[in-house]
Amino acid sequence: MSNKYIRQIILSEIGVVGQQKLTDARVLVIGCGGLGSPVADYLVRAGIGTVGLVDNDIIDETNLHRQILFTGEDIGKSKVDVAKQRLVQVNKQVKINAINKRVTESNISEIATDYDMVVDGSDNFRTRYAVNDYCKQENKPLVYGAVNKWEGQLTVFHHKGGPGLRDLFPEMPEPGTIENCEEAGVAGPLPGMIGSYMALEVIKLICDVGEVLSGRLMLIDGLYGDVQFIRYGAIAKPQTIKSKSDVIDEVDWNTFREKWEGIAELIDVRTIEERIMNDKGGIHVPSNEIETWLLDFENDKPLAFYCATGLRAYGAARLAQSRGIKSIVVI
Repeated sequence: MSNKYIRQIILSEIGVVGQQKLTDARVLVIGCGGLGSPVADYLVRAGIGTVGLVDNDIIDETNLHRQILFTGEDIGKSKVDVAKQRLVQVNKQVKINAINKRVTESNISEIATDYDMVVDGSDNFRTRYAVNDYCKQENKPLVYGAVNKWEGQLTVFHHKGGPGLRDLFPEMPEPGTIENCEEAGVAGPLPGMIGSYMALEVIKLICDVGEVLSGRLMLIDGLYGDVQFIRYGAIAKPQTIKSKSDVIDEVDWNTFREKWEGIAELIDVRTIEERIMNDKGGIHVPSNEIETWLLDFENDKPLAFYCATGLRAYGAARLAQSRGIKSIVVI
């Protein structure tokens, strides 16, 4: 076995046996952008036997501040082709499959069939839900990550029959309701942070060590250095749901002002520093205090939560709804 892996082989949790598991593993990485680049890089360096790369995009100048596999000379070229070229230079022992396709509901089964697990670093909800539904059907672990502005999140779906994307976000958001990186921006190092964590989860899954982020959503606020975990579980099957109260509504500010103001209790779950800079009203309960605050909440009003990107607000809304309180997220 190559000496290049010695620093991880000497880890008691990995050892020679674990390294062989990594060598035998086949991992599919969907998306070669801000998340997929660091994920693929670290998996190849770890000696994963086969790494599949799926992306049909070309490299743009705006990608370069965060997509670490590319340089200015690569602008206009295929992401998967350039990524494969770079990664082969990193580790020639790894088999790298470049798949220049856009993942859809109709082709995900064909693309992912030969892989043990999937890493979702895609940038659109249609792909994410197609991948999730496939992995649930095939009982394959799915490592999920997402970034927006200064915030990122990651978790592991379908680990040993564990919950999936639809248990965390039951319905696909309507087009245009949530800004993507192109519209909202993203801090360059943030995808690297989330992608590195995603690669770590893959290694833990393969070697069966540590505590995998199954049923736990990790939220990282890069602007204020805040890390939180939100627990979630499988929701009831659709036929047992009696009403849409189990689904968290997302509304924009105009809709909130028109339909919910005065009816719902508006709650700002941001930090005090964020509130001082941009106070949008409502009472202030930082997200890390929501669980305790809810213990004393006795009002019949619905709760409307907001933050910078919706991540912390959504976690707060799930906590509230788990206690039978009607909740919405304002974005």
